[in-house]
Amino acid sequence: MTWEIHNRGRGAESKESLTRWLERIGPDALLGGLSPSTRATYRSHLSRRIIPEFGHRALSAITAAHIESAQRAWKSDDISPTVVAGTLNCLSRLFRFAIKVGDLSASPMSAVERARAG
Repeated sequence: MTWEIHNRGRGAESKESLTRWLERIGPDALLGGLSPSTRATYRSHLSRRIIPEFGHRALSAITAAHIESAQRAWKSDDISPTVVAGTLNCLSRLFRFAIKVGDLSASPMSAVERARAG
C-alpha cells in the first residue's frame, strides 16, 4: 500500500480510535522492517498494554499525560522496567508511522518524560 493510497481522503489528525486505526493500517505496515523477534515483542506490547490502555481513544486525542499515566500504572503493576520501556518504544514507532502516513501531525511521545528504571 503506498502512502498516497493509504492517506487518501484523510486530514492530518485522525479522529478514529487507535484500535480502528490499527485495524485499517494493519500490523504488517506498522511492524515492517523489524526482526521476527522484535515483531513478536511489539505485537505483545500492543495486545497486552497499548490496546487495552489506549484502544478506545481517538489516535489524535492520546496525549503525553495519558501515556505518562499509563507508564505509572504499568510500573505500579510490577511490570518490569524493560517491558515498560519496550512498550513506550512500540508507542513511539506507532506515532512515527501515523505521522509518516499523514494521520497525525505530531507525536505525543516527544513530550513524554520516561520513568527511570528502579
